[in-house]
Amino acid sequence: MKQISIFVLFLFFSAHTLRAQQYLMLYVTDADTKEELIGVSIKVYQPDSVIRKAITDVIGKARIPLAPGTYTVEVGYTGYLLQKVEGVVVLKDALNHLNIALKAGPASNLGAVEIVSYKVPLIKQDQTSGGTTYTVNGIRVPPTGGALTSYSTRSAPEPISGEGYSAIVDNAFVACAKDAFSTFSIDVDRASYANVRRLINDGQTVPRDAVRIEEMINYFNYNYPQPEGDIPVKIVTELGKCPWNPENHLLMVGLQGRDMFKVDMPPTNLVFLVDVSGSMDEPDKLPLVQQSLHFLLDQLRPTDRISLVTYAGHTEVTLTSTPVAEKEKIKKGIDDLMAGGGTAGASGIQLAYEMANENFIQNGNNRVILCTDGDFNVGLSSEEELVQLIEKERKSGVYLTVLGFGTGNYQDGKMQELADHGNGNHAYIDHLKEAQKVFGAEFSGTIMTIAKDVKLQLEFDSNLVESYRLVGYENRVLAKEDFDNDAKDAGELGAGHTVTALYEIVPNKQGQGYGNLAAIRFRYKPSVGEQPSTLVESFVPAVCRATPSDNFTFATAVAESGLLLRDSKYKANANWEHLLANARTGLANDKDGYRMEFITLMEKYHQRQ
Repeated sequence: MKQISIFVLFLFFSAHTLRAQQYLMLYVTDADTKEELIGVSIKVYQPDSVIRKAITDVIGKARIPLAPGTYTVEVGYTGYLLQKVEGVVVLKDALNHLNIALKAGPASNLGAVEIVSYKVPLIKQDQTSGGTTYTVNGIRVPPTGGALTSYSTRSAPEPISGEGYSAIVDNAFVACAKDAFSTFSIDVDRASYANVRRLINDGQTVPRDAVRIEEMINYFNYNYPQPEGDIPVKIVTELGKCPWNPENHLLMVGLQGRDMFKVDMPPTNLVFLVDVSGSMDEPDKLPLVQQSLHFLLDQLRPTDRISLVTYAGHTEVTLTSTPVAEKEKIKKGIDDLMAGGGTAGASGIQLAYEMANENFIQNGNNRVILCTDGDFNVGLSSEEELVQLIEKERKSGVYLTVLGFGTGNYQDGKMQELADHGNGNHAYIDHLKEAQKVFGAEFSGTIMTIAKDVKLQLEFDSNLVESYRLVGYENRVLAKEDFDNDAKDAGELGAGHTVTALYEIVPNKQGQGYGNLAAIRFRYKPSVGEQPSTLVESFVPAVCRATPSDNFTFATAVAESGLLLRDSKYKANANWEHLLANARTGLANDKDGYRMEFITLMEKYHQRQ
């Protein structure tokens, strides 16, 4: 018995030693310019099998968790020579650094990689070219670096036939005399724009159903004035000429949610639900998920709590609810994730909600954050079944954020459905910069809901309006009677979020040219509980602004691009030169550079037409 006990103890300490991990810190630069390389692909082998993947962050660094031992590190980047470094030794209880300067050149050529410094023993260099992987500051980043990455030297992208998008049928014009009411649920999602950006930057043709015009418009900040008093939302309107059909008018309706500072947020209970199935084993999937969660973690307060649930062929709680004060423990749990196996998405969602409810904070901020490519293939897999599961769980008071990653089999339609029906929001992370936007500038809006079941209803005056058309929001349209029905689910508004909607209006030439064009009503419920909704009403004067605002000009340019990308039957005289000219006049409020990025993106797409 004593010998058995000693043997078991030996196994325990042996296993513990094997699990003990250090970090290998990589720093990758251009050998000539000395500039940091963002999104460099990294693979770690031991001996001949890939055991880790990573990509460099915005300062050219990657942090890779590894047990003490000897490894081969493969470093590749588009437009640079691909190389392997053998005999990289990771020592226990040491700072393990590897600085690499890559030489520019055709990716297929062989050449030497310059090792600037190597603070652990280096046995030899191998001149064999390898595959492409990227890592930044210990955080993995995809090759689609958006505005931060040059795409001119990229090879032709893989086809995207495996990706899934829900069909969209453009809203039609409605005769005002027959139906003066237009009712819809708000949409704060921005996923469509980020995905369209990825497709364009990768040289792909943009599928028309990948373009949700309202999400294209709402990606950008319009600096509407903050709400006043007890109402958490402010309405802003502007009426002007329709840029793609000057005989018509265009009405812009903006909602501004009250901003909230981090210090004012209620206690937070988050569950990170991470897809670690085999389909996530790509640089722009699981490695980018890990980087994104690291960035989110750094925004949270020490008293906030995190749980980590994973799913592949089976589901697992890999980290029970832990205070953010134990940040290194949480980061290690994220870093240790590895991809492989099936995709038991439904059971993963169920387990994540169980964890959220088990650690539920009364009057707090309780949310599941799902990170996936949306490829559910084990268990419940149909959109209807998944939606039913999410609708059941949303009554618990736990909100849902759905983050999409990757290319090739990205299932946009499924993730959109989950977010729409789960008191949630949906974003697509195409590179680390987008993760920083979602969890940085828009942090409070992404994880903190201030109003739920928010509905808008416009009642147009038939004396002034012959017909109208809601631009976008096709999957958010509601029946007139749904507006007053508190049991009808609608969209959620996050702290600081803006929502912008556009109506193309055919004026009634026989009517009077003055008065109120429309009455605007919106309903919302408080974010906590099931109290009755609050009704707010305002009016739109029938006065066209002589000189449109920068917000109006830019929002209409984005809408016009959506009409062209969708090849909409309602595009009328829309054209690329016209929308680009309008977009350039709307750059005054572009402190974050996203509007300029839009212009560059659309110029690139136009040049390919």
